[in-house]
Amino acid sequence: METTFKLRTKENFECIGVSHDMTKTEREQCRTLVAEAKQKESRENTGEYIYRVRGPPGDMKIVKLKKRF
Repeated sequence: METTFKLRTKENFECIGVSHDMTKTEREQCRTLVAEAKQKESRENTGEYIYRVRGPPGDMKIVKLKKRF
């Protein structure tokens, strides 16, 4: 996974996407975390921060990031 960025430099592999292989429970966990992150972002009053789900499957968490203007 660390070297998948090299695929973009090859002409034959420009349209290929690579992602983690997740089990059904990991996909459900990811969906609930994404929904929770969206709720937190909608409750954000200042608009300075965004919430994203980050981490490998099975160890995902919601991260608060500062918006870039």
